[in-house]
Amino acid sequence: MRSQQVMSDLVDRFEQMGLAIFLQHRCDWNETVIHQFYATLENNIVEERLWWTTGKRTYFVTFAQFAAANQLDYDFITSDQSAFILSNLLY
Repeated sequence: MRSQQVMSDLVDRFEQMGLAIFLQHRCDWNETVIHQFYATLENNIVEERLWWTTGKRTYFVTFAQFAAANQLDYDFITSDQSAFILSNLLY
């Protein structure tokens, strides 16, 4: 998986977040994990942190780390320009 630079960077980020071993599991419970993620996801807008529970383990990540791991532009997401675009989409 590390043969492509984008994947190598992503694996490094998952390792930093403590998710690499978790994501290496190859089981038929991926749908369950996804359900657990959405069912337990909490966020703190002020501290810019996310946390969720999968199985018996709780994972914590900052918004910036989550954005980087998902190849999102954190600076853009938190900019006034992004808020303007989002408000135009919603209203």
